[in-house]
Amino acid sequence: MSVNLSCMIKNHFKYSDGEASARAMLDDTMSKINDPYGENIYIHDNDYRYNDVYAIHEDWDNNKEGLFMILELYEGFWHVDTCFKYFQYFDDAFIRERFFYLAKLLGERNFYVCEEFYSWNGGCLDEKCTFEKWKMDVEKRLGYVIPNIKFNEILKNRKNGATYPPVCFDECSDIDENNIFFKKIQWL
Repeated sequence: MSVNLSCMIKNHFKYSDGEASARAMLDDTMSKINDPYGENIYIHDNDYRYNDVYAIHEDWDNNKEGLFMILELYEGFWHVDTCFKYFQYFDDAFIRERFFYLAKLLGERNFYVCEEFYSWNGGCLDEKCTFEKWKMDVEKRLGYVIPNIKFNEILKNRKNGATYPPVCFDECSDIDENNIFFKKIQWL
């Protein structure tokens, strides 16, 4: 059985700001994600209320690179629902770089990654979920504090048969923003 990958990227949204604020944040986020030079048009539609959560859908028919399937807005964070499998995050630097790219577009430099069982498929998210509630619920289920990962150490240890945690915080301190991939986002 394959387990899907979810990503949580922090934001400053508060439910008390109201629906107009949520819609403005979605519109602003869409304009950030869509390349202003027309190279990549990521957004398919802006479904303001997808499963009772404010969300943005990516256009997978026209964008084969893919950043996400659905980007859901919660108080204090974005939930990034992906088509990737959790193990792929640790096996494919491309996927990790894409999440770093998305986080940077959203004003962050790091994020949490988790198995689907700690996000949409595990009862950890509801329409009024906050970042603090999500993190507290996940740490209670894990029985320990969500670990910060050192990506290079995980890769080295995996070759020796070690596994990786089902939820972790990636500081992305080892990602080189000067490589060619990140030259595309100099317009931020």
